[in-house]
Amino acid sequence: MELWDIYNSQGEKTGRQMQRGKPQPGEYMLAVHIYIQDKQGRWLLQKRSATKESMPGIWEVTGGAVLFGESSLNAAIRETKEEVGVSLKKEELSFAARLRRSSSFVDIWFAQADFSLANCVLQKEEVEAVRLLTTEQFLHWVDSCTHREKIYRSLVTSFISQL
Repeated sequence: MELWDIYNSQGEKTGRQMQRGKPQPGEYMLAVHIYIQDKQGRWLLQKRSATKESMPGIWEVTGGAVLFGESSLNAAIRETKEEVGVSLKKEELSFAARLRRSSSFVDIWFAQADFSLANCVLQKEEVEAVRLLTTEQFLHWVDSCTHREKIYRSLVTSFISQL
């Protein structure tokens, strides 16, 4: 059973926890999204498993829920290792922003890491495939993600252009 911390509308932990699922009105959970760039400047995308309840089969960045008692940074490291088998070090990650949504907050992280697709180990329940995109291709992909809020897409685009 997966447990999550419950956050208030200001993004502060309430001291309470919940089981995996949708928070009650006025409560929030915390998720992480990790944008990973390889040493050649290409960006990692993963195709969500067709059996996923939420957004099955779409291309997305690595991400997931922050577990009870876990920091956002440690969740980014854990999710990346679990989903694609890439081991990130704390110093390879840069925090970009925390955005509030209707029932969650999402912390956006960027990482530059030494990995190859050949060494990726996919978590079958979560990920069907991985691929690398050039920065130009990746920015086009970000812009086409209509399931993401405009402010989210603008923030990601701005952060990438500053790298």
